[in-house]
Amino acid sequence: MHHLVTVLPILLVVLAVLLFRIRRTMTAQPVRTPMLISRIIMLAVLGALVGGGLVPNGLIIVSIVVGLVVGVGGAFLSLYYTQWDTTGPEVRYKANPYIGSIVVALVVIRIVMDMATFSAGGSSILVTESPLTLVLYYLFVAYWIVYYMGVVRRARALMPSTRRG
Repeated sequence: MHHLVTVLPILLVVLAVLLFRIRRTMTAQPVRTPMLISRIIMLAVLGALVGGGLVPNGLIIVSIVVGLVVGVGGAFLSLYYTQWDTTGPEVRYKANPYIGSIVVALVVIRIVMDMATFSAGGSSILVTESPLTLVLYYLFVAYWIVYYMGVVRRARALMPSTRRG
């Protein structure tokens, strides 16, 4: 029972974040290039920091590569299904609500599972040493970096030359 009391608030916060994220992807958003570029930089730095802190072995390298490959593939698929609107004063995009939400949900669920295992005393292993956690982490990082880069690139291509800065 104590374990449920410890994990339940975390699960409720995670559910709220997921619902907010899903709701946000259902609406068209203006392309805010500086914000997207800052997200790209932040994710790249976080990916490098986590990767730099790992002791490389075959399983870790395979986990990272699998996560990166699946993330890049998912981003291209999501970009293919992204809807674009150029009728207003700015370029707007409506992301596919399913692909990005699945990526976020997988990572959040894995983090909650890792936290629950760690708080229950079931494991003293660092979260980043788990191959599944690494796959999902790098899937998340690669997906969002490539997706945001694709949004910025496509928005620039769609923007008439009179509106380009």
